[in-house]
Amino acid sequence: MRDNVLKKLEQFVSSVPDNEYSKTIAAISLFDFMDIMRDDDYPIDWLDRLTGSLKNIQDGLLAQEQTILFGDFEFSCNDDTSEDIAQQTGEVYFKLWRRFDSVEYFDKTTESLNRRFQLNGVDQFQNKSVLDAGCGSGRYSQALKTLGSATVTGVDISPNSVEFAERHNRYSDAVKYVTGSVLDLPFDDDSFEFGFSNGVLHHTTDTLKGLSELSRVLQKGSHCWLYLYGGVDSFFWDIVDCCRKLLTDIPEEFCISVMQVLGYTPGRIFHRNDFFYVPIHRRYREIDVLEMLNVAGFVDIKRLHRGVQYDWDEIMHQKPTLDRYWFGEGEMRFLIKNK
Repeated sequence: MRDNVLKKLEQFVSSVPDNEYSKTIAAISLFDFMDIMRDDDYPIDWLDRLTGSLKNIQDGLLAQEQTILFGDFEFSCNDDTSEDIAQQTGEVYFKLWRRFDSVEYFDKTTESLNRRFQLNGVDQFQNKSVLDAGCGSGRYSQALKTLGSATVTGVDISPNSVEFAERHNRYSDAVKYVTGSVLDLPFDDDSFEFGFSNGVLHHTTDTLKGLSELSRVLQKGSHCWLYLYGGVDSFFWDIVDCCRKLLTDIPEEFCISVMQVLGYTPGRIFHRNDFFYVPIHRRYREIDVLEMLNVAGFVDIKRLHRGVQYDWDEIMHQKPTLDRYWFGEGEMRFLIKNK
């Protein structure tokens, strides 16, 4: 099946007109197909629907002139992003979450994290000093405090993101932010009682080094929440890779602007451009994660299989007969203990 899908996607990419508008619309529409299938409860005939959707997108792009599609829409881009991979990654995210409103920034983040914690029996962060490694906008740092952490320190490579987090900090007495790399954490050994690394280390040049740094700054016997990308060789990532190919030469700000014109919410824009533009997207099988965790010094490794309704593992839990090509092994969320 996968070979068939990859062939269809390759043909689709080659058929898209070679201009910014068409490539951007093609990528957005293709990614939306997965949301449509989720909303339709992953129908059995999804492969046939994919074929139909690809044709509809192709026909629409060929039939509509840019001026009809976007009217007088104009765009200018002054993108002087650093060539350093870590800095690029930080700036990609900063451009996304700076548009969040308070509901998306605070409330939805806290609600989703609380549900993940409850469903997986995670409470080791309560009344503890917590490190949020790769905090970005700081929204999870504040969610951790809201849910019962004693103090939270967020660290991120992007000075812009740290400044944004500080500006939106509701807990200035208990939550602080520091600029620094997750691969070289600016903290002494044994500094924290709980670690939190949520979707960060798979974007770095050395995931194992990041895990080793977490182990170093966490106290012995303390726990850590870890989320890494899984789903190797899955339909989801095949779609993402197709979108990334389409958007290779399209500036992030252009794609964001198009989605704003189309009425996408900041959260929806974040979800898409997260996958579209971050330079490094490492994906792991469970056996690979377990090996890295053992090398880094973690024990009592527990894979977490529950989550909010859009988490892959929760979808697979609710639909055990779902074709595993959709998400492969699922997402790699773990509760781990420092040796």
